Amino acid sequence: MAETNNPTSSQEDQITLESTPVTFAGAVTILAVTLLLLIVGSLVFDVDIAILLMLASMFTSTVYIYYYGFSWQEMLENGAIPMLSRAMGAFLILLIVGILIGTWMISGTIPYLMYIGLQVLSPSIFLVATAIILSAGALVTGTSYGAGATFGVALMGVAEGLGIPLAPTAGAVVMGAYFGDKLSPISDTTILASAIAEDDLIDHIRSMLYTTIPGYILGLGVFLVIGLQMGGGSVQSENISAILQALQQTFNLTPILLIPPLLLLGLSYLRYPTVPVLWVSIFAGVPFALFQGYGIAEIAQVMASGPEISTQVDALNELLTRGGVDFLAGVVSVLFFAYLFAGQLEYTRTFEIITSTIRDNFVGDDPGKLVFSTSITGLLTGLGTGNSYLSEIVPGIMYKDSYDNLGVSRSVLSRTLEDSGTVWVPLIPWSAAGLYFSSILGVPTLSYAPWAIMNYTGFMIAWIYAFTDTFIFDQGTMDGTISTDD
Repeated sequence: MAETNNPTSSQEDQITLESTPVTFAGAVTILAVTLLLLIVGSLVFDVDIAILLMLASMFTSTVYIYYYGFSWQEMLENGAIPMLSRAMGAFLILLIVGILIGTWMISGTIPYLMYIGLQVLSPSIFLVATAIILSAGALVTGTSYGAGATFGVALMGVAEGLGIPLAPTAGAVVMGAYFGDKLSPISDTTILASAIAEDDLIDHIRSMLYTTIPGYILGLGVFLVIGLQMGGGSVQSENISAILQALQQTFNLTPILLIPPLLLLGLSYLRYPTVPVLWVSIFAGVPFALFQGYGIAEIAQVMASGPEISTQVDALNELLTRGGVDFLAGVVSVLFFAYLFAGQLEYTRTFEIITSTIRDNFVGDDPGKLVFSTSITGLLTGLGTGNSYLSEIVPGIMYKDSYDNLGVSRSVLSRTLEDSGTVWVPLIPWSAAGLYFSSILGVPTLSYAPWAIMNYTGFMIAWIYAFTDTFIFDQGTMDGTISTDD
C-alpha cells in the first residue's frame, strides 16, 4: 500500500496539491481506468451514461479510501457535497426547462413556430432555408434531436423530390440543428456546459457567438452557391403538407402564440436572471394552453410528465410529446453522478495534479495553449466515448481551475467545451448523435459530415483565437477585452 498523509475529515484541513497523497502516476492511472470504463461501457456494452458515472464514482471512492487512506466521511463532506451544492442551480434550470417545453407544446407556441417555418421554400435557397429553419426550431425548443426528427425529416423528403443532393441537405440539417441548440438558453447541453464551467448561462451563449457565427456564415455561403446553381421554382411536398395539415387540425394557430418565446428571448437579452425568466415564460404560455382547450389539471400534469399529443404524422409526434419534469430527469441524473464523481477528484486534487503537470510542461502561462489543451481533451473524449455529456464534463472539470489561475474568463472555457465537445460529436459515426442523425436522415455520417461546416470549424476557429490571442477574455469580463498580459 502507498504511503499516505492520513488526511482528516475536517473542513478546516483541506487537502492541497502539496499535501495530497495522490501521485502523478496514481492520478493518471485513476483517470485512465475511469475513462476506459466509460469508453468500453458506452461503446461496447451500451450502458447508460448515468450508471457508468455511478460506477466510476464507486471505483474512485474505493481507491481513495482503501489505497490512499481517505475516509468516506471526508470524501462525502469535503468532496461530493460541496460539488453537488454548486450544481443545484443547473439541476433547477434543467427541471424548469422540462416544464417550459411541455407548456409551450400544449399552448401551441412550438407547433406554430413549426407551421410558419414550413410555409415558404424555393430550390435556389433551399439549403440555406433548411439550415435557418432547423436553427430556429432548435433555438426555441432547445433540442437538436427534436428539430432533426421533424423539420429535418420533412426537408429530406423535399430534397429527394426536387433532386437536391441528400448529403448537403443532411449537412444543412445537422449544422442548423446544432447552431440553434448551442445558442438556446433551454438546451440541456448548453446548460450543462455553463454549469460544468460554473459560468453564467447568458455569458456562455454570448461567448459562443464568437466561434459559431463565422462557421455558420461560411456554411450558409456554401449552401447559397449550391442553391443558385439549381435555379428557382416552387416546392411541393406531401411530407410538409401532411405536417401543416396535422398542425392545423390539432392546434388553433395564431401569431399571438409567439408572445412566450419573444418574452423569453427579450428578457434573456436584457440579462435578467435565468430562473425567473424561465418561470415568466412558462406562465406566459398557460393562457394559450387554456386557449387550446386544456384544463388547469391537464396543464399541471403536462408540467410533471409531459404532453400526450397524437397526430397522423409519426415524425411530428416525436417532438410534440416532449417536455415535463420527467423529460429531463435523466439529464439531471447524469449531472448528479458526474458531480459526485468529480467532487472526489477535485477534493483529492487528482485533476489538479495532472493539469498542473500539463501546465508546467506545455501550457505554462500561455492562455492560448490552455484553450488548445482543453479543446484537444474534449475532441478526444468525444472521439473515444461518442458521448456529448462526457466531452463537456471531462475537460471542464480538468481545466477550470487553470482558467482562474491564468485570469481567463470561464466563458472561454464553456464555449470551448461546446466547440470541441457536443457540436462535433454528431460527426463521429459511432456516436449516439451520429447514429441518430444518419438513421433519421438516411445519409451516412461521413457523407453529411463535410457539409456540416459549423460543426467542425468551431474548434478550428477556437484554435486560431487561442494562438493569436484573440477573443480570449479576461476573467470577469465579456465586453470584448482581450487577455494579453497574463
